[in-house]
Amino acid sequence: PLVEPTLPQTRVLKIPFIGDAPFIGTLFDQTLYTYVGIYLVTPLLFLILYKTRWGLIIRAVGENPKAADALKIRVHLVRYLAIIVGSALMAIGGAFYPLIDLRTFNLNVGGEWSWIAMALVVLGNWNPLWIWLACIFFGSLNAAQAWLTTTTAQIPYQFLLAIPYLLTVGLSAIFGKRVRPPKAILQAYRRE
Repeated sequence: PLVEPTLPQTRVLKIPFIGDAPFIGTLFDQTLYTYVGIYLVTPLLFLILYKTRWGLIIRAVGENPKAADALKIRVHLVRYLAIIVGSALMAIGGAFYPLIDLRTFNLNVGGEWSWIAMALVVLGNWNPLWIWLACIFFGSLNAAQAWLTTTTAQIPYQFLLAIPYLLTVGLSAIFGKRVRPPKAILQAYRRE
């Protein structure tokens, strides 16, 4: 029989006092990797994108590559570096769920969350802090859905499993028109 290997469980680090608080206590009862992702990477990305020259360059290239090129910014280099860093962060995030949270590797895991993650980027209006809040909300919703599945027998579990997807579609329909993506996103740039 085919047996999937499991990884040892990572240690949970509970922050004293705050970790015991009702409702928000679970935010402070996580693994080290979760703390790094939630409380270090997100604020760091926000600071880099909105408070540094490098962040201004990245945003300028995303909004108007011609204007950035006129300022002698190497548009292609900035785009390549942004893609490499973004891809590395996505790979780390994608590896976290099966290897740290589920403690096993499966090729099919996470596919259902990929489009929700993309929708959260859009709903967060490409701002790391808004995306972070949306992820916290959807993570809480997923936890509530899992809890309701085990405690509520009257509601079919398939409906409870569909709640994050239904909410994603609903919120995208409501807020999707207000979102303003970077103007040059997915557009090739050719120097004139």
